[in-house]
Amino acid sequence: MNDSLFDVRSAILLGALLSLLQATVLASARRDLPRELQPAATSWLWGTALQGCAYILFSLQGRAHPMFAIVVPNFLLVLGLSGYLRGVRLFQGRPDRWGLLLPTVVNTLGAFIFTLMYDHITIRYVVVSLCVAWVMGLTARHLAQQRGILRSASASTLLYTLIATAGYFVVRAVFYALSAAPVPTLLTGSIELTLTALFAALVPVVCTTSFLLLCTDRVRRNLERIAAIDHLTGLLNRRSLESAGERAVHAARREAGQRLAVLVVDIDHFKQINDRHGHAAGDAALQHVSNQMHAMARTSDIVGRFGGEEFVVLAWIDRAQHLATLAERIRALIESSGFRHDGESIRFTVSIGGAVLEPVDRDFDDLMRRADRALYAAKAAGRNQVRIRDPRQASSASEALEPQTN
Repeated sequence: MNDSLFDVRSAILLGALLSLLQATVLASARRDLPRELQPAATSWLWGTALQGCAYILFSLQGRAHPMFAIVVPNFLLVLGLSGYLRGVRLFQGRPDRWGLLLPTVVNTLGAFIFTLMYDHITIRYVVVSLCVAWVMGLTARHLAQQRGILRSASASTLLYTLIATAGYFVVRAVFYALSAAPVPTLLTGSIELTLTALFAALVPVVCTTSFLLLCTDRVRRNLERIAAIDHLTGLLNRRSLESAGERAVHAARREAGQRLAVLVVDIDHFKQINDRHGHAAGDAALQHVSNQMHAMARTSDIVGRFGGEEFVVLAWIDRAQHLATLAERIRALIESSGFRHDGESIRFTVSIGGAVLEPVDRDFDDLMRRADRALYAAKAAGRNQVRIRDPRQASSASEALEPQTN
């Protein structure tokens, strides 16, 4: 037996084995993925399995009719790679499109025409190589459009593998188009065919492993987001706010210019809303405040629910008066807006206390304590008030407040 023939056929069968093994692993892992990721995983699974089937049929060249050893496996190969393209799109929440099958159609027609109608192996190699590069390049382009792609090791590995594969097959197409030497086949064997077969064998392994890690990374980020978000309002929860506050304090200490400030917003007589209209109305009130604060906050502000009926805004300001202005706008908007629940109009007010970071504040907790004291003063003054802790007396034991009222 020709050594090169053995090497090429063995490399092709190795690719088939690795692809089918990866498909089996993905089939097992797919069941544990969240429901929203399963369509993408299913597309990737079938794409990998089809490539394995294609390699098995490729290995039959010289032993089976060219329709089954050349045309059909070429169809399955590019269709399988198109499963990767579809999988990336589904992973990103994009809809299916029939145009995704265009590379498969072009490749199949090329393989059929230049195998069974006009036996021209050079053109067939060029067409197949360009179609493989086409679908892999499209997959890389769609993946590259994902925000923050290079911050994920799994996504960047997948992206670079797709780009390398597309580039390799473009070079392969150009090489055969320009080469005057006879084009090798599986029956004659060549080092280039062996390397191509080994390269093709590794692509499903690297791509599928990277895709699984990409799914795992998505699940991890979702869990982190769930842990960081208040489920009722969609705002940051207390733990996330405290972490953001500590980071903001450190940033304020390092950088000159704008100053860090905090607003604590508390719904007045919240218990009465629950008692009079029910707990569902209380939840609606919390969501209403969340929406209004989102509407008023700037892109640089951080808004969260600190617990119960208490909300917090982290804001960067130029002067303390700007904090009072922002607080008053929030107070007035909530007082005037109201909401409807079960056909009934419900209105309520909020009290707001604020403080600006000062040298006396050792950490975020100190800043929050001063804002809380301002909130207590607003409540004591009759509620529906704004009070900003006077920075000139930040180190004093007194409860002096800058005069701000509704």
